[in-house]
Amino acid sequence: MTPTASLHRRECRVPLRVPILLEVLAGGRLPLFFESVAEEISRSGFRLDLGAEDQFPSALELKRAYRATVTFGGKALEAVIEFVWRRRERCGIRFLAREKGWIIN
Repeated sequence: MTPTASLHRRECRVPLRVPILLEVLAGGRLPLFFESVAEEISRSGFRLDLGAEDQFPSALELKRAYRATVTFGGKALEAVIEFVWRRRERCGIRFLAREKGWIIN
């Protein structure tokens, strides 16, 4: 396999819509819960549809690491994530670290 093919395979996004529960630990506060749909899924992250523009909590910052539990399809996955971008009712989430068992390993 050529290096470029490996890179393309690693960053390829799958056009799936998967119901997801995201529990984010933001500092010493209570966990924040997002019950939503993950879209454009890749090995390194996904896009989260929040449903409305004002659903993104002000306690969260972009480009900051957060511990999180991602629950989908009866599985719970421990991860460290960051919110990379936010536009209207959607935001991009990148895995900084995660357990095995994500939709795309």
